[in-house]
Amino acid sequence: MKHFLLIALLCGCSAYSTTQVKKAPSPLSQNTGIFLPLNTVLPAAPVGFGKAIDVAVRNKDTIFEQINGASVSYLEHGMRDALFATYPKPGDQAQDINLELYRFTEAHGAKLQFTSINGNEARPWEGTMAVRHDFGLELVAGHHLLKIIYNGGPVAEMRATVSAIAKKVLAHLSP
Repeated sequence: MKHFLLIALLCGCSAYSTTQVKKAPSPLSQNTGIFLPLNTVLPAAPVGFGKAIDVAVRNKDTIFEQINGASVSYLEHGMRDALFATYPKPGDQAQDINLELYRFTEAHGAKLQFTSINGNEARPWEGTMAVRHDFGLELVAGHHLLKIIYNGGPVAEMRATVSAIAKKVLAHLSP
């Protein structure tokens, strides 16, 4: 009877201890976390514009190639990766829309970077904090800082197009 109780006790402890061990995340899941690859959030070209060109995904090691010295501030605030793309207006080289999407390790880092660029000018927009300029829209949403800048074209039309692009990007972002 003693052996039976001892075996039952050992089996019970063994079963209990294995249920209490938490599996450590693999390096792959730590690197991707809940984040989707940034290139998956790039929306199709808006009406009247060509397919995105000059599409580049940058990380901590390659961001300097894209934004030079400005990269220091982004990295200090925990930038993880970034996506860049241009939507050209066919037949009009002077009119295009540039998209920049930066993802930060922490939402607080995205907000700090946004505030360092825009100060306290932000206003609520589509569940985010945003600044609308005569040349585009900049917003912070969770871990992300999104800039959509346009040059040329009727202001009202370009603002509507930029807003539509921003809404499409926001719909695909991870928290």
